[in-house]
Amino acid sequence: MNDTPVITVIDPAVPPPRRSSPKRILVTIVAFLACGVLAVFGAFGADYLDKLRRDQDDDYRELTGVVRNARRELRQAVSQLLRRHPAP
Repeated sequence: MNDTPVITVIDPAVPPPRRSSPKRILVTIVAFLACGVLAVFGAFGADYLDKLRRDQDDDYRELTGVVRNARRELRQAVSQLLRRHPAP
């Protein structure tokens, strides 16, 4: 009974007809382009926020209020979650 194999080979292994591997050049190009697009949006967004801050525009005051409220709500949600599920 102890000599029974745990794994039984049903069919022998057959190599695939064509090798497959990740297309590293394509992945690199897509990652480079995606990071470039994110960097451009980040730069324009930072410039826009800096302009709003300098001008003390109503939109900037509204945005800071929204961010403040979101931070407060997030803090409350995390504290409630931690109260319900204390760390071990």
